[in-house]
Amino acid sequence: MATRLMKWAVEGNDLTVEHTDVEEIQTFDMTDLFELYEDFTPIQQKIIINGVKQKLADSCAREKNIKLTGQERVDRMNKVYGNILDGNWNIKGEANTLKKKVTEAKETATEEELEILRKFNLIK
Repeated sequence: MATRLMKWAVEGNDLTVEHTDVEEIQTFDMTDLFELYEDFTPIQQKIIINGVKQKLADSCAREKNIKLTGQERVDRMNKVYGNILDGNWNIKGEANTLKKKVTEAKETATEEELEILRKFNLIK
């Protein structure tokens, strides 16, 4: 069974996330997004909370073999929430291109692995 790395809660106007592997509880105040948040209906508030929660959680999603540390998750969520507050829902990240992957592989590859990369003409 997978270990939960984050515990989410809603407390008043705040969406909180407790990271189980770092001693930090992040708080995201919905009135920072919408000054009149408290005047919204309960269903409108839930829609906003769920959307923000999904966006923050998605910012930490990675391929199965890549794990983020607790601090990396905290930093990513803070950055994404800051972008949202600045009016930017989507900010393009650095593309994970084949060229980038080959360059990274080249830096950490053994001589045998480098030979395979050469065999497929991915490096010289």
